[in-house]
Amino acid sequence: MKAVLLYPENHIKTCNAPPYSLLAPAKAILDAGHDATLIDARFNDDIKKLDSELSDADLLCVSAMTNSQYVTSFEAMRKASEYGCKVALTGVFATFNREILLNSYIMDFIIRGEASKALAEVMSEDYRKVPGASYFVHEEIVDNPPTDNSGDFDRLIPLPWHLIKPERYVEDYKGMKLYRYTTSGGCPNKCAYCYQKSFWTKGWMCPPQEKVLEDIDALTDTVNLDAIYLSDDNFMAKRERAFDIIDGLYDRDIKWSCMTRADNIDREFVEKMAHKGCYKICVYSESGSQKTLDSMKADFDVIDSARAAMLLGMYGIESEFYFMIGYLGETMDDVLETIELKEHVERICDADTHIRVTLPLYGTEYYNQAYDAGFRRKNDIVSMCVEDKQSNIPELPWFTPEDNRKLRYISILSELSYLNKRSPPELPILQQLILRSLAPAIGYRLKHRMWSHPIEIAPLQRLSELSDKKIMEIL
Repeated sequence: MKAVLLYPENHIKTCNAPPYSLLAPAKAILDAGHDATLIDARFNDDIKKLDSELSDADLLCVSAMTNSQYVTSFEAMRKASEYGCKVALTGVFATFNREILLNSYIMDFIIRGEASKALAEVMSEDYRKVPGASYFVHEEIVDNPPTDNSGDFDRLIPLPWHLIKPERYVEDYKGMKLYRYTTSGGCPNKCAYCYQKSFWTKGWMCPPQEKVLEDIDALTDTVNLDAIYLSDDNFMAKRERAFDIIDGLYDRDIKWSCMTRADNIDREFVEKMAHKGCYKICVYSESGSQKTLDSMKADFDVIDSARAAMLLGMYGIESEFYFMIGYLGETMDDVLETIELKEHVERICDADTHIRVTLPLYGTEYYNQAYDAGFRRKNDIVSMCVEDKQSNIPELPWFTPEDNRKLRYISILSELSYLNKRSPPELPILQQLILRSLAPAIGYRLKHRMWSHPIEIAPLQRLSELSDKKIMEIL
C-alpha cells in the first residue's frame, strides 16, 4: 500500500524547516512494509507531482503548522477523495479542532496527538479500529482511545531523508550553512498556556543522544552544513542528554543553537556554549512580572532571566529573548514590568527581543481559564485562518478597549523591530524596504513607550490586509 504525506504551502513560502511532523510517520509507514511519498507544497516541483502521486495512493495524510495551511490543502484532499484515497489530518491544530475540520473538509478521519504509530497501523487496519483516530459515525464524532507512542521515537530514526531532498532546507545564516533539526517531542514542564502537555499525552519523548547523533550523521552524508538550529521546544529538558549532543556536534565541527527556558541558563551551560560551538541561544523569559509567571505555572523566576542575560553578556554569546503580555490577571503595570525586563536584557547582553500578546490556544489549561473570563475563539475555519495570519493578536476581555490597543501596538512594534534586525529574506522586498524606512520611528516609539496610534505602521498593515484577502479568496 502507498501513502502520500502532504505538508501544505503557507501564506509566505518559507521553506527553512523540514516537515518533521511527516518525516517520522513516513519512517513508521516504511518500516511497516508500505510505500511512502512526501510532498512539501512549499516547493513548486513537489506541487507538480502531487496529482500523479495521488492517482495510485491508498492514503493522503496532511499535516501543517498553521491554520491557514490546512486551507491550501483542500484541493489535494478533494482530488484524493475522487481517486478513492482515504484522507487523514494530523498535527496540533487538527488535534484540538477536530470537529470544525471534520465538518469543513472532505476527509475520513483525524489522528490526534503524535501520529506515527497510528498512521502505520492505518495502512493495514480499518482506521475505525486505530487508537487516536477521530471520525464521524451517523453525524456523531467518535474519538478512539488515545494512541500509545511511548518509546516510539527510539525506532523512528534515522529519519528517511531521501524523501525530502534535504539540500532544499539549507539556509544561509551569517555565512554558515544552517539546518533546523528537532531531537525531541513535547516538554516536561507544565506551563498553563502551552499545548504540549495536551498534545504529547505520554509526556516528553526523546530518543537517546546516540541515536540523535547517528541521525545527524545520516543527514550530513546527504547535505553539506556548518550549523544546526536545535528547534526542540525545550532542548535542555534533560541536561546530561543535551550536553552529550552538544559534545557530539562539537566533535563533528558543527556549530549549534537551541531554545530553552531562562532557568536552564547557568554558568555551567554558558561555559559550554562559549567553548563548544554555540552561535546563538534563544531564551523563553515569558514575563517580567513574577505574579504573571506564577499564574502561568512557568516554575521559574524573573531573576532567572536577569541572571541569564548577565551570563550571556559576560561571555559575549548572541541571544534572543521571548516575552508575552496580556496574560489573564495582568494589569498594565505588569505589562510595563515585562517591557522593563526586555529593555534590561537588551542593555546587558545586546539581545534581540520579541514581545507577543498571549493567545489562549484551544486545548490548553489557559484557554479554559480565559474562556471562564469571557474570551471566545473564532469558531469557523475562515475566521480562524485569518486570525492565524494576523499575528495572533487577540482581543482580551479582561483589558479595556484602549489597553487592548496598547497591547496590540506594543506587540506589533516589537515584532517590526525584531524583523527589521533580522531582515528575513522570505519577506517580500516591499515589506523589507518599508521595514527599513520605518526603523528609526519604530525604535523611537519603543524607547519612549509611545504606544498610541503609531500611524507609521499603516503601510505594513495594508500589506497584511492584502495577504489576508488572498487567504479569503482561497477559502
